[in-house]
Amino acid sequence: IDMDFSKIKIFSAKVNKSGNDCMGMSFGQYVVNNLDLLNCKDNGISVGEKSKFESIDLLVRNSENALTVKDSSIANIENFNSINNNFCFRLYNKKKEFDGGALKVNNLNCDTTYFIDKTSTYN
Repeated sequence: IDMDFSKIKIFSAKVNKSGNDCMGMSFGQYVVNNLDLLNCKDNGISVGEKSKFESIDLLVRNSENALTVKDSSIANIENFNSINNNFCFRLYNKKKEFDGGALKVNNLNCDTTYFIDKTSTYN
């Protein structure tokens, strides 16, 4: 699912087997209350380029990265479950015209490592 330059609210979504990102978004505001992502070749969710993402329940399994937040984007997640991914989350600056990413999670269940560069924040 690729969403750019939009303001979108989705109640529930499930994606299984994507050859790239299961869900990608840039330059917009996105709310996905319940999200179940499985077997994403790259990212479960990629939030980039000044986007804002919110979720109540996020589950990502068997993917490269469960979540990436980059390039002046913000993600707020109530319940985040990352199972059997290479990275739970990655927060970084990719493009020089932006800053890093910001992530706030209230309840995190993560069985792997994460990456945060010096321009990004996590709390």
